[in-house]
Amino acid sequence: MIKRFSIFITTFLLAAFCVAQVNEAPKLLKKGQSGQLIVNNKPFIILGGELYNSSSTSLEFMKPIWPRMKSLNLNTLFVAISWRQFESAEGKYDFTLVDGLVQEARKNDLKIGFLWFGAWKNGMSGYAPEWVLSDLKRFPRMQDVSGRNLEVLSNLSDELCAVESATFAVLMKHIREIDQKDQTVILMQVENEVGLMRASRDFSRKATSEYQKKVPPQLMNYLLADTSKLTPYLKKAWAVNRHKKEGTWSEVFGSDERSEQLFMAWSYARYIEKIAAAGKKEYPLVMNVNAWLAKDTDKPGTYPSGGPTAFNLDIYRAAGTNIDLFSPDIYGKEFKAACKAHQHRGNPLLIPEACGIWLKDTLSGPAKAYYTIAEENALGFSPFAIDAKLYNATHPLTPAYRNLKQLMPFLTELQGTKNLRGFMQETGKTDSIEFDAFNFQIRYTGNPAGSKPGYGLIIKLSENEYVLSGCGFSVDRIESKNPKKPLVSLTSVQEGEYENGKWKLIRDLGGDEVNGQGTTGPFFPPTTYSMVLDYNYISTQKIRIIAHE
Repeated sequence: MIKRFSIFITTFLLAAFCVAQVNEAPKLLKKGQSGQLIVNNKPFIILGGELYNSSSTSLEFMKPIWPRMKSLNLNTLFVAISWRQFESAEGKYDFTLVDGLVQEARKNDLKIGFLWFGAWKNGMSGYAPEWVLSDLKRFPRMQDVSGRNLEVLSNLSDELCAVESATFAVLMKHIREIDQKDQTVILMQVENEVGLMRASRDFSRKATSEYQKKVPPQLMNYLLADTSKLTPYLKKAWAVNRHKKEGTWSEVFGSDERSEQLFMAWSYARYIEKIAAAGKKEYPLVMNVNAWLAKDTDKPGTYPSGGPTAFNLDIYRAAGTNIDLFSPDIYGKEFKAACKAHQHRGNPLLIPEACGIWLKDTLSGPAKAYYTIAEENALGFSPFAIDAKLYNATHPLTPAYRNLKQLMPFLTELQGTKNLRGFMQETGKTDSIEFDAFNFQIRYTGNPAGSKPGYGLIIKLSENEYVLSGCGFSVDRIESKNPKKPLVSLTSVQEGEYENGKWKLIRDLGGDEVNGQGTTGPFFPPTTYSMVLDYNYISTQKIRIIAHE
């Protein structure tokens, strides 16, 4: 009897443990110098796309979009939820849209990253409910230097923060109730590109009073804990008055726009931290905040002043720990630099928006996806306006995502290690990709000015075997790092693909289809005499090489 009872208890506890494991929310785990997203207890890399802002406001409008997104080989769709739709009257919540979006995502085998358009979207308050916007006494606005109200809700309003926190908590509780088991929703973005436009700070009476108070001890303690790791922007601002350990914002950071911009960053960061904390109390989903990028020399107000740009990351980190990552929306030409800047102090990289079609950047998505995931160890990549007509079966993003999907077992295992490297043409014509035993000398055949940069990735399977994938480049030569064996020979070049983790040969390459008549390195694509680069031909090749005397 005792033995049977013991077996019953063991079985019960094991079953309970398994249920707990299944129901654990998506989370971030530390891997290498960055992090890795875990969904359903497995590593997950986002091959994403973000919808136009208004597409997800109607389930009817979304009907033809879902199958298109699946056909593009996405695994994740970034979808907006607006506060004004979710809570059109105070305390009255409409879950219809959220439920419908989650259900349709499941039907189409897609994950969702929800974007909460709450008090602010792109520096404005256009998605707040009418009952909030119409009550200026209860929910005051920010003001410009002349005292005029702006179309921006105050980030110093305790009432606004309390109300939005309560609403966000209701949303997160509902997502937990409908989705914790399936984990269709894997990420929640809190607000969107916050910051104040057309002014360096809020000049309302309350904001001015707060600006004239001492810098909060919470922030000062963060600065003092490890000054060597602060961003150059923050170091420079703090050095103006010789690194004071206390004082007002202008006394600590100088009486110019930098101190005003830092004050705004702290005000936004503290507000958002409270919203995220309320939501995580109900469901501890991974949460991010995204940034409208700027240079630290730009004038605050020409970009959203106080936003989570790279030079403000220390301010946001000091505000709390409930935001897991700070994500750059990269539309500028210096893509690589923006990726690196936003990994300040181990911030995990995620690109939720890129490829501005209004900037005629319509074809660079594949290159940026490969580079971001393979070289920068990103959680994922996502072009904006993925439901635009140009993203279809003939767009190169479709085969690029297909190839990345088949390589996913290698990507999730090797990400953050020296055995996975990525590269992308930004300005130059060559690159050098280094491994322990060999250097791969890359020559680009793409055209970044025409939005067709060359790009690729290299996976080291063993000392002598590598998988390469991409388009618009060739391997000019492979150099041995062993001085006793300086020569390198290609012994095999195969074009193929992986099916369920197993290599499937498409053709064995040599002669004209390999650089140096089969002796130097592969072409991508392997079509030597083509006069025009076929940007949809994204090849995957497995090579074997030996070093010898």
